[in-house]
Amino acid sequence: MLTYWNNQKFVVQQIKNLESVRLFSVQTTTTKYLQAIQPVNEQKTTLGLCEYSLIRLL
Repeated sequence: MLTYWNNQKFVVQQIKNLESVRLFSVQTTTTKYLQAIQPVNEQKTTLGLCEYSLIRLL
């Protein structure tokens, strides 16, 4: 499970196919985040509008 910051609250979503999303690490003072840049394939993924949102590993 991944949690991403969207609309000023944490929303929990299950992302089943992480291979379809290009991620990179963002280290903060308290938590290590992954930020989704865009789907590697240009198809609609589970992330959808979560692109460019902060994602935190639960």
